[in-house]
Amino acid sequence: MDGAKANNNGNLFEGCVEDVLKRKGFEVVKHSVWVKNPGMYGDNLLIRNSPYFDLTGHSGRMEFRLLSKIYNLNARIECRIQFIGGSVDEKYPKLYLDCISEHADYDKTIIIVDGGGQRKKYIDWLKTASQTKLFTDITNNHKEIEILTLIEFVKWVADLEVADTQPILFNGAAIC
Repeated sequence: MDGAKANNNGNLFEGCVEDVLKRKGFEVVKHSVWVKNPGMYGDNLLIRNSPYFDLTGHSGRMEFRLLSKIYNLNARIECRIQFIGGSVDEKYPKLYLDCISEHADYDKTIIIVDGGGQRKKYIDWLKTASQTKLFTDITNNHKEIEILTLIEFVKWVADLEVADTQPILFNGAAIC
């Protein structure tokens, strides 16, 4: 599959994630817009292209950050769609390590994998690593990573329950 088609498939996949969360009441905003005036947005946010730091401290952009006072969430969402074999699935171990690293300023990560092109051994590794908390210790054992298909993600969103009203922290400050 050429790069343009793969990129288009990724955009369609991310659009599905956005639509599901919009229907649950989340407001979608680009990080570059939100960061200029975060106070003008509500308590349920899906922020596109939010910055993060990987396990080496290098900056990057996550696909989505989910911030919700109502559901008590500060989560990273990554979407990985792969219809045919390739190398995308070989990057799962680094993604996992980024999500449990000391630089991760979120405690929950949802990795949505779908399309049927990923090699089973990589999906199995990712699920096992997240379930057994591979490479975690007392400093990062609280990090939670869920590996979901798109349909499982839809169910996860449908099952979200209103949480006690506690502030959501981002970079050490309450934001909503």
